[in-house]
Amino acid sequence: MSVLAIVIAVWSAGLCSAQDTAEKGEKKFRKAKDGVPVVHVNTVYIVDKASKKALKQQQKRKTEYNRLRRNVEIVYPLAKKCAIVINEVNAKLAETQTERERDKYLDRLEKELFERYQGEITQLTVTQGKILIKLIHRETGSRAYDLIEEYKNKRSAGVWQLVAKVFGTDLKLEYDKEKEVHIEAIVRELEAGRLHDFKVIYH
Repeated sequence: MSVLAIVIAVWSAGLCSAQDTAEKGEKKFRKAKDGVPVVHVNTVYIVDKASKKALKQQQKRKTEYNRLRRNVEIVYPLAKKCAIVINEVNAKLAETQTERERDKYLDRLEKELFERYQGEITQLTVTQGKILIKLIHRETGSRAYDLIEEYKNKRSAGVWQLVAKVFGTDLKLEYDKEKEVHIEAIVRELEAGRLHDFKVIYH
């Protein structure tokens, strides 16, 4: 907006204010010592349209970040538990002597895990499920699909992958901290125990 436009806008506002004041009989005119009339008008704020757009974009980013933060807060503990279970399973399998012992142990463990976590898992949204799969890869170094294939079999991995696809996700999702910069930042804050609200200002 040019300087001339600003001057015209302020002057117009001054005239309108002066006219309204005169009609209401309010005494907002006075003369300075040198005899020049002085008009008191309301303050006029001029906001550039580009500034309004920037504020809306910042608010949108804030909403998206806070939503992402809540989702990560929900699923990150599950990913951590998954990593702990994987370590325990590997230690136990190292002690098994036969394939029968291995399969029996894994079948029992699968049943226990379903009973313990099925309620939490089924309550997750598709977005939360995707984040969980990525975080499992972050915490274990293996894709969810590969974990199922390793501890069960390729057929089971394929079945669960099909189920995942039906619900709009993918067990082969990987975690790339260079791409998932916001998730990585949130996870590090969680690990440090100092997670805060969105306060980033975008330029």
